[in-house]
Amino acid sequence: MTQVVNVPVDWFAGEMRRVLGEPKNLAKSTWRNVADHDLLVAATKNLVCVFQAVSLRNHQDVIDRCADVANLCLMVADKANQTKPTEM
Repeated sequence: MTQVVNVPVDWFAGEMRRVLGEPKNLAKSTWRNVADHDLLVAATKNLVCVFQAVSLRNHQDVIDRCADVANLCLMVADKANQTKPTEM
């Protein structure tokens, strides 16, 4: 079961890295200075674009927009991880 899950997870992680490394996204490397609300608004806007791309059957845009949404959610999760209390 793990192998079945790891293959698409590994592939999609590569897509996330590819999209995040695009010139238009390089400014996002300062996400820790961006409000969670703003990151989530951007993720929501990109999710709407996923719906549009799916309905247009634009496979590459679906992949790219899903990676955008995932990257924005990763940024929110990373910030939460940085600020969570340490366990004793």
